[in-house]
Amino acid sequence: RLKGVMLCHKWREVLSEARLWSELHLPADVAPFLGSVFGHGRGDLIRTLSVNLKGAPTGALLHLALCKNLESLTLRGLKALELPRPGVFKGLPSMKHLTLEHLPYFSLSWFNHYTGVTAASVCAVSLASMFPALESLKLDYLCIPDTIVACGGGTSGEADASAEAPAFPKLKSLTFVAVVRAEEVGGPAMGGPWNSPACWCDLAALSAVAPKLELLELKGPRLHIGRVSRRAGQSDRDVMQMGQKFCATSLAPLRGICSIFPSLQELHIEKVKDGSCADSLEGDEDLATFFGLGQKTGGPSRASALRVRAAAGPEFTAAAERCSELINLDPP
Repeated sequence: RLKGVMLCHKWREVLSEARLWSELHLPADVAPFLGSVFGHGRGDLIRTLSVNLKGAPTGALLHLALCKNLESLTLRGLKALELPRPGVFKGLPSMKHLTLEHLPYFSLSWFNHYTGVTAASVCAVSLASMFPALESLKLDYLCIPDTIVACGGGTSGEADASAEAPAFPKLKSLTFVAVVRAEEVGGPAMGGPWNSPACWCDLAALSAVAPKLELLELKGPRLHIGRVSRRAGQSDRDVMQMGQKFCATSLAPLRGICSIFPSLQELHIEKVKDGSCADSLEGDEDLATFFGLGQKTGGPSRASALRVRAAAGPEFTAAAERCSELINLDPP
């Protein structure tokens, strides 16, 4: 019995060691018990947290309120994530880095495709309310309400009170799939075909909520291999390459990106659409001109060239080499 008491005492000492709680990685089977894990002051010790929320009960995110000093958060296994309302969750002003990883959602058939917007989109207003000091954000679809774009991403005295949502004033790094829109704050994301105005790289909407980006990364959606029409003999790798080719980024929406984001230093593109250079560049136009590097924005002048990393064809490389003093092209 005495040994049991001593063991319990030692275990309590271990649980109170701050260095053991500073970084925590939790599997899916622990997600239903987050309240117990973060309780008794343990949540205050956590600085970096990774949680697999696959199958977690509704409201599991509310327990993050116990992690008042959290700086970096990764949530995996997400599907149709519902963020707590601002009045229910007071937010975590200490949070600087957030990564949201949804379960595969994009499907392809012979004659149609499903973007999975309803399953993998997150409202920018809700994120900004929960984590007002974000500096780095990685996610799939970023949903931006029309009311926020109309008032420039901030508050508006003439707008509805629910639309008085903050932007991301400190956000410097963003990795995302596409911008989708909603008619109002809290409204459902409006779906649409891939690479259409309802689901694409909407720089105007993006600049309204995150005007100080220094790094922008465009990635492809997560393909649901089990929901892809395939020919006989096609491997999973063939299907993934087919999906990557279908979802490749068109250059057209990126025209003038450096004038829209004057602080932009790096641009990463997972896959540039084949033939996009011929469709988007005018004559012998180089990438520096296309991206708006030579345009005056009215703000401070750029201190450096734009670093670009992209999986693209020889036309893209040639357009970058014509302005190598302004475009630093890195291998993908």
